[in-house]
Amino acid sequence: MPSQLSTPVIWAHLTSYQDEQAASHILKCLTSQSRAPDFIRIVDNSPTPLNIDCKQLPVQIDHQPTNLGTAGAINRSITAATLQGVDYLWLLDQDSQPCSNLLAELLAAHQQLIESNRAPVGIVAPLTRNRDDAQINRPMRWDRYKPQKVCIGDLAINAELLPAAGMLLHIPSIAKIALPSDRYFLDCYDFALGLAVKDIGVYICAMPQLELSHQVSQKIKISTAEGEQLVTDMPPLRVELLHRNMTYLATRHSKGIYRVAAAINQGFKAFQHARRISRYNLEDRNSKSCAALSGWLKGLFALPKPRN
Repeated sequence: MPSQLSTPVIWAHLTSYQDEQAASHILKCLTSQSRAPDFIRIVDNSPTPLNIDCKQLPVQIDHQPTNLGTAGAINRSITAATLQGVDYLWLLDQDSQPCSNLLAELLAAHQQLIESNRAPVGIVAPLTRNRDDAQINRPMRWDRYKPQKVCIGDLAINAELLPAAGMLLHIPSIAKIALPSDRYFLDCYDFALGLAVKDIGVYICAMPQLELSHQVSQKIKISTAEGEQLVTDMPPLRVELLHRNMTYLATRHSKGIYRVAAAINQGFKAFQHARRISRYNLEDRNSKSCAALSGWLKGLFALPKPRN
């Protein structure tokens, strides 16, 4: 394991897909960090390569035209960082907007946690704030058969269920994990990663004093009896992936009778989502409602390769 006293080697990972402007913006954010990463690894899932240029820092572009999704892209970068003996891998995507000192503060937070707790900490992460509605995505822990939100205070939060965007992975601490399947593709990969790290006895900590501005999913304004509301709107495939992956994760991670409880709970959530889609009269609502229920059914059995 690299010495804590030596200067750590930090890579940044970026998942990009058909958006040169967003990719260029995040690269500017990376080069302007007070502690810039030593190397940037971009997994470009676009059908044709994006024209991405960054002269300030070493960049490797790994073009994957078949589209590996977030899951496959991150897995490739974790594997590459492990093989190269890198100390840290910082996970971002093209929807992230890190402030200029975020990497330095995450690094300092990790080193302070190691020194004060004398326990292995594999991941430190900021809280993510949605750009659409300014809401914080609260960290969660696994509670028998479902995720449970935890309270946010002033101290580091031990919580294994966090968004991947903004995570700083300490590669030596997580080198022994079994990486989650590429077939997660997008949703819930980050939860599966956190649970895999927890399963080897390594901590995952959210730092409440640090934030990352992030676009989690598209939200639209709709008029309801209660007035205008911001509602998450996703295409049918994304709706199906969300419920398939969460159902698969919940039923595989729960033990004994709690697997049945997980299946029932996820089915109830899929049904609620389908009702909300119909209630809000979203575009293509029939396909989206069916996708929520079919995703739940598929997740009970397997993680088939998603349709791109």
